[in-house]
Amino acid sequence: MPNMVVEHSNNKHLYFEEFGYVQSGSYYGKARPGYRLHFVLNGSGYFNGIEVSTKNYFLSFPNSPDYYGTDFKNVWEYFWISFSGSAADE
Repeated sequence: MPNMVVEHSNNKHLYFEEFGYVQSGSYYGKARPGYRLHFVLNGSGYFNGIEVSTKNYFLSFPNSPDYYGTDFKNVWEYFWISFSGSAADE
């Protein structure tokens, strides 16, 4: 996906970097350079030790190691979008 930039009237920028869809029993644990918003469509899992399930969302912050993965008894399906910029930091 090419970067998409939104410029606010106050000269703040928001960069949409990537998006994706996941339906798996994977487990993740790493820090990323930008924000990543996840929205759970079905199933359940855990984000930093907190249970998340259908219609829940969670946000990963830049350079913060986050740990998340599915509940293998109820494998999740979710989509995510990555973004950064001065408008995201506010």
